[in-house]
Amino acid sequence: MPILMPIYSLLIVFYTESQEDYIFNEHNLWNLPDEIKWSLIKLFFVFCVIAPGISFLLLRNRKLISNIEMDEKKERFVPIFIMGLYCFALFYLLYSKTEGSIIPKLIYLFALSGAAVSFINLFLNWFFKVSLHATGLGILIGFLIAYYSHQQYFPFYLLPLCVVFSGVVMSARYYLNKHSLKELLIGWGVGLTTTFICCKIPDILILWN
Repeated sequence: MPILMPIYSLLIVFYTESQEDYIFNEHNLWNLPDEIKWSLIKLFFVFCVIAPGISFLLLRNRKLISNIEMDEKKERFVPIFIMGLYCFALFYLLYSKTEGSIIPKLIYLFALSGAAVSFINLFLNWFFKVSLHATGLGILIGFLIAYYSHQQYFPFYLLPLCVVFSGVVMSARYYLNKHSLKELLIGWGVGLTTTFICCKIPDILILWN
């Protein structure tokens, strides 16, 4: 499910060894205390999985969507908007609590990227049915690339493995006639590039100045 991709992303970076570049030592997530890791995973699970999941079930019960997969393009506007609001609420919560804490900026920027991706998909949905599965996979890879770009050491095999996993899932969606190739590639590209750019905002600002 696309809504689980942020959880998979955090589990990967939290529990696979990485060594930060000495210039960007605030970005290392593997060295965070376990209680902080689990608190963050719980927060993301509530805002990115439980709350949207309950909202989607309520929408289905009200017959505003026919099923959880939202096969029709017209059904997707409200669920995507709701997902964007939850991600922005999570961003605001984390941003307001980050000052003076040991939580890296990358975490709340990751939440911000979820809101940005949702609202971009909301706009694109006027024209065609973007693949949310592909978007979720793009978010996963975009976050990993942004994070690992600050690390001297990380398990390199994870990136090609995730790309292969993306290809398998996207091929399955194409085979099942759920999406066209354009819908899959655009969804994946939007998820990857938007997440990467949002998570690299501090670096972009440094270069800009």
